[in-house]
Amino acid sequence: MFKLTDSHFKQWQSPTAESLAEQLEMFIDNVKENTELQAMLYEILLRLGLKLTCNVRYENNIFWIEDEKSQHYAILLEHIDENLLNSVINVQPQKVVALDRLFAGNDALKKNAELQMKDANIAFFVI
Repeated sequence: MFKLTDSHFKQWQSPTAESLAEQLEMFIDNVKENTELQAMLYEILLRLGLKLTCNVRYENNIFWIEDEKSQHYAILLEHIDENLLNSVINVQPQKVVALDRLFAGNDALKKNAELQMKDANIAFFVI
């Protein structure tokens, strides 16, 4: 059973000049504490405009989603590295969503992922 709850992601609030640094620090990791992966997964599905009845399969740190039109999506919530990204690209999903915190400040990995997804005609979103 699904129940409507607050977002599992921190909400940005328009900061004053004095609190801007505090807001920026808070958003280094935009996921709320104690958030369950499954709850976050279903929130992302809804934000992508997908139905909660989509087929969801978990394999090798990747949530694979198939919608009613047989389009595939990959959602990365736990781990990311070059091998995992290559595995995802080889499947050619319609879209890939990854949490920003998985890159752990590795901007080169994030940019390479973005460029490789673009070359493969895969929409890539980092949240």
